[in-house]
Amino acid sequence: MIINDPHQLTTHQLAQFNRQAGIGLLVSVVNAVVLVTFLWTVTDHMRLSVWLGAVALTSLLRLYIAHSHAKPERIMLMPGHWASIHFPVTVLVGLAWGSAALFLFPVGALPQQMFLIFMTGATATGALPMYIALPTAYGVYLLCIFGPLMARLFLDDEQVFHVMAVMLPVFAGSLWITARSMHLSLMESLSLHFNFQNLASLDGLTQIPNRRHFDVALTNEWNRAARAGMPLSVILIDVDKFKVYNDTYGHQAGDVCLQRVARTLSDNLRRAGDMVARYGGEEFVLLLHQTPRDEGVVLAERLRVAVENMGIEHVGSEGGVVTISVGGATIIPVPQGQESALLRAADDSLYQAKRTGRNCVVWAAALRDEKRQSTD
Repeated sequence: MIINDPHQLTTHQLAQFNRQAGIGLLVSVVNAVVLVTFLWTVTDHMRLSVWLGAVALTSLLRLYIAHSHAKPERIMLMPGHWASIHFPVTVLVGLAWGSAALFLFPVGALPQQMFLIFMTGATATGALPMYIALPTAYGVYLLCIFGPLMARLFLDDEQVFHVMAVMLPVFAGSLWITARSMHLSLMESLSLHFNFQNLASLDGLTQIPNRRHFDVALTNEWNRAARAGMPLSVILIDVDKFKVYNDTYGHQAGDVCLQRVARTLSDNLRRAGDMVARYGGEEFVLLLHQTPRDEGVVLAERLRVAVENMGIEHVGSEGGVVTISVGGATIIPVPQGQESALLRAADDSLYQAKRTGRNCVVWAAALRDEKRQSTD
């Protein structure tokens, strides 16, 4: 199964590109230094110095741009905008190297001319690992680096250079095809990785996030809420007398019941940052970011009514249909706090809801951190 989220893939392929930027810098600068050293005795020193400086500056610019956008979350802030950042830098780096064919091509010095051609090809090949993530940008880079060299070779009187000029597009094409092939493999690997992650974080029966995914999300939301000083709410839900339901209707019917309850809970979440997960057995948990106590209570009651209105027959229940007991808690986290306190409060509320007759909502009183925050 391949995921169909191009933005997620683009985000991570750009992160891969940025992580490899150091390799491109190293290869480009080292090759430039080697070339300048080799041409020092047959080429004007001022030209060599200016050209080496141009290669170094464009390579450092590429490294700076890459590192400033290295994190996936930073890339996600600029969907569709990445091309306007990476392509101009790619053109500059390619042209810096391509200009060597126009300004440094040694006149009448065949060994140095051949070495310049060889180092240009080596530089283009060395950039391949970085451009696997962006084969289109690599094509632009190859055009910039080989275009001036091809023009210079055609202008030379040596027939061997004419042959090489004809062969350069073949060489460049093979590099681009290799980059494209490796790019497809990279994207497939990323896609499979994301799918394995999704499968590992989903409950197999209900196809909603599992306990493991919830624990990670709770920690992340706790830290985010602590930094922002915003409330965080948790709702724990238990399907009333579910063991009796299983004994009466069978485990297959019980599985279908849990699936329907999970779908109803999910359908009643209206904010993108909120989530429902299967907590275990017949228990579900909801994580509500930036949700104060009053809003949490309203949502909890809406969920209770929605499940009851499904009208799933349950002769062992007081109302004759499947119902849920709901316990909730709210806190304004602090960085040194523990999210387990929020879960314990919600669990205690759920226990009270079950003790007081089930099919009801009980919400914990304001927790200590929330009360302290509200009095500041």
